[in-house]
Amino acid sequence: MAPRAVACEGDVAAVVGATPLTPAKSGTWTADPVRHGRYEHVRVGGTPVVVEARCVFRFSGADADGKAVVGDEEVVLTAGATVWMGGAEGVLAHGDAAASPHGNRLEVVSARPARTG
Repeated sequence: MAPRAVACEGDVAAVVGATPLTPAKSGTWTADPVRHGRYEHVRVGGTPVVVEARCVFRFSGADADGKAVVGDEEVVLTAGATVWMGGAEGVLAHGDAAASPHGNRLEVVSARPARTG
């Protein structure tokens, strides 16, 4: 099996959800910029690989009476089982994802080959 493509900054996308924050009946989510935790010792094309990604999603809406409902939540995506060359540090890889109950997601889309040598 070919190794999964590894993630670097720019390979983690924030996707806003559609489920309103309770008690809102309507509203929208927006995403702050994705923040990355990098593993500086491994680079692909000169760019460090990513071991963690975080994003704060902010909600603005209204309840059934038209009263404002605002709030935020953070989604954290941490490295799973994809380990670089038997090392102790896991890295994010293509297809990794994390989501909140409101549907806010972080997902990795990468075509960066995991090669050594």
